[in-house]
Amino acid sequence: MPLTAFLGGPMKFKSFNETYTLLTLLLTMCMMYPNPQNDRKRALGIVLLSVLLIPQLVIIVWDIYMRILLTDLNNGIRQLVMILCLSFIIFKMVITLIWSGKFKRLLDKLNTDLNSFNDLPKDYQRIAARGVARSQKLEKMWTVVLIIAVSTFPFVALGLTIYSQFTKEPRKYMIHEAFIPMIEDVKYESPYFEIYTVYNIFMVWIVCCGYAGYDATFYVIVLHVSLKIKLFVPKITNLMADSDVLTMRAKIGEIVRDQCSVYDFLKEIQSCFELWLASMFFILMCQIAMGLCQLNVAGENRLSYFMFAAAVSINLFLPCYVVSDLTSTAASVSDYIYGCGWDLVPNPGVRKSVAFMIARAQIPLNITPYDMFTCNMETFVSVCIEYS
Repeated sequence: MPLTAFLGGPMKFKSFNETYTLLTLLLTMCMMYPNPQNDRKRALGIVLLSVLLIPQLVIIVWDIYMRILLTDLNNGIRQLVMILCLSFIIFKMVITLIWSGKFKRLLDKLNTDLNSFNDLPKDYQRIAARGVARSQKLEKMWTVVLIIAVSTFPFVALGLTIYSQFTKEPRKYMIHEAFIPMIEDVKYESPYFEIYTVYNIFMVWIVCCGYAGYDATFYVIVLHVSLKIKLFVPKITNLMADSDVLTMRAKIGEIVRDQCSVYDFLKEIQSCFELWLASMFFILMCQIAMGLCQLNVAGENRLSYFMFAAAVSINLFLPCYVVSDLTSTAASVSDYIYGCGWDLVPNPGVRKSVAFMIARAQIPLNITPYDMFTCNMETFVSVCIEYS
């Protein structure tokens, strides 16, 4: 959304649902949008979606069993990739239901901040508008990446099927090739082939929604914390503009409250998302390895698995990127405080307060799921080096 969209009209900034409509839609479709009043309905929806996923999981498990009997390791790995994808979506639906209160509190705080931006001076609103527009771009970019990646599977199958009709041995290609119990001998005949194709398209839709909504919400919330920091930076640069000690103390108190608000918000983010982050990093590293393995053996489906590996790599990159951006933004605060001219103030109490602010701002802001690893670009680069 262009910057001007936020700077005109009586309500320049709107609620989370109105600002991030695509994100809200994706979360709702996958039963992940937090609304404690509808938890029972969500639970029933999650059970229904899980039941709809069970036939595909049964087919995949059966296929793995058959691949073991045939000592077909490569296709067994291909099926494990799909098991991880579908199982992780069910996992995310369940944790959003269990931690519905935590998730809702985060979105409520984000809503409160968005509404409070309407009361800020024009200069501050411009900063806020740029921050919101940046989050919206990332939200849409990740959704587009996922749509392209997952839609490659049905389009490649369609293209191969059409091309095959002009060869000496025409055949049909499934979106996800697998041994299907009970109908293995007739799976390419009507109506079995068409039914399974429609079912696989539904699976593609589930994967797209399941990975786009929840993951992008984390990116948006972390970028929002960076925005909160950027909004109190101008207060720091004007900290010593007034020579009155009481005014300076009042400004220091306001900045400290803003800092504490950021730290508390970050703690809530880690508490809500750390189980997902820890699980995601483990699963994504497995999926990258499996996807790269498939590039060497996938043959006609090589493009699909290349896009899959690329999407998984981006999914690993984005949380590291947004958290590193937060860390970098927070680290710059101490420089702004140090350069505000505090050392020229004769009042020792003011200088002592500012010195404490500098010391606190120098402590890095990070997200460390269960203290297992730090979610930042160094972690991403180390993973890339391992797989290179």
